Amino acid sequence: MKSENFEETIPAGAMWSMRIPRGRVLRLTAMEPGANVSALFYNAHNPLDRLNIPDTLKALHTAKLTRGHILMSDMGHAMVSIIEDSLEWHDPLAGHSTAAHVETAFGARSYQEARNDFYRNARDNFLVELSKHGLGIRDIVANVNFFSKVECGSDGRLKWVAAHCPARHLWSFAPRWTCSSSSPTARTQCTGAATIRAQQCKWKSVTAILRNPMIFATTSGRRGLGRLNFPSGYQFEATSMSMLNYQESMLSPEAASYSRIIPAGEGWMHRVNRGEILRIVDLNGNQAADTFFFNADDFSERYSAQDTIREQAGIYLTTGSHLMSNLNRPMLSITADTCGRHDTLGGACAAESNILRYDLGKRFMHNCRDTFLLQLAISGLPLSKRDLTHNINFFMNVPVTPEGGLKFDDGVLEPGKYVEMKAEMNVYCLISNCPQLNNPCNAYNPTPIEVLMWQP
Repeated sequence: MKSENFEETIPAGAMWSMRIPRGRVLRLTAMEPGANVSALFYNAHNPLDRLNIPDTLKALHTAKLTRGHILMSDMGHAMVSIIEDSLEWHDPLAGHSTAAHVETAFGARSYQEARNDFYRNARDNFLVELSKHGLGIRDIVANVNFFSKVECGSDGRLKWVAAHCPARHLWSFAPRWTCSSSSPTARTQCTGAATIRAQQCKWKSVTAILRNPMIFATTSGRRGLGRLNFPSGYQFEATSMSMLNYQESMLSPEAASYSRIIPAGEGWMHRVNRGEILRIVDLNGNQAADTFFFNADDFSERYSAQDTIREQAGIYLTTGSHLMSNLNRPMLSITADTCGRHDTLGGACAAESNILRYDLGKRFMHNCRDTFLLQLAISGLPLSKRDLTHNINFFMNVPVTPEGGLKFDDGVLEPGKYVEMKAEMNVYCLISNCPQLNNPCNAYNPTPIEVLMWQP
């Protein structure tokens, strides 16, 4: 970007990506009511340093984005700060559309039939733009939906707010850096037409050091239609299960084919074959178990928090929940749960987020992300930091307030409570028995958990 100012209109259903020099101001303008822009951000110098929604939300104690908020990266860097916002609520929870969502709402419309009016979806658009920069499906993480509002009830159920966005604008900000070639990349997908404007930043003083991002953006496939990149006609449909669904298991621990105690602060990684049952037990109560899943036959497929949240129209996991993959396929189903709710938003504690949330001196405290990385490193599997995204926190209590705030409350368990899951495909389960000492998720006293497995 050589000129001082830049402007481009993204039609509905289109995608856009660009390296944005540090210090530029990026404005997104909704050209039509009901517009939505799904966006991802990556450090242009190190794409593994990318937008991290859990770290963003818990650093700010928020479940929405607006003026004054900073989008954080995996490595604890401020990527983009929102400096002006006339809408006051943008969604970080509900993810983006897939081909299946569009076909369910409208049926199929191919390029063969409709030429450039064919139906597109955000997932495919992201993949096209990522591929232009040498990235792929393993690099798609939880995204932001600018101009969309999703509220969360006290029971964890989600509600999309209609008519939230008339023609409004959003400013986002990346501070000046001396080398314009070291820019971030952003990728975007839009619902309804949107205009992107970039100009030289006039602000000299900032409190955070921001890295150069790339932005990727995309809009939905039907002009003027679609919310959260879901076509009109797609609604949050709650499953038959309740958000607080207690269910005892009929399985006996004595009949388990495998059992293992995981001490506080340690990790565990194990294959769970399709049809097998996995139980995680909180032995002493109030202990968070950070958990992630990979498809054992295709490591590019992994657990996706946003797909899971969107498909069940709720943020909590309990009996009846399906843990969805980034390909929107069920990986495991929760068949028993004596806790009643488990967190999908808080992500894993890390050295970087501990610094942001608590104190610079917390940097060298043991954390879940380091445990995850160690388990991947010693597993012998072709997995790395690139494959770590937004995990589950079993037994952890992270409610969302009606105003869009995020809270980290005391754990909700007595000793011996458990959650039990049936594998719907061959998976690898990765667990960090959380060592966090800085908030009440472990009652400030991390303790052991137990894992058990039963064959079908």
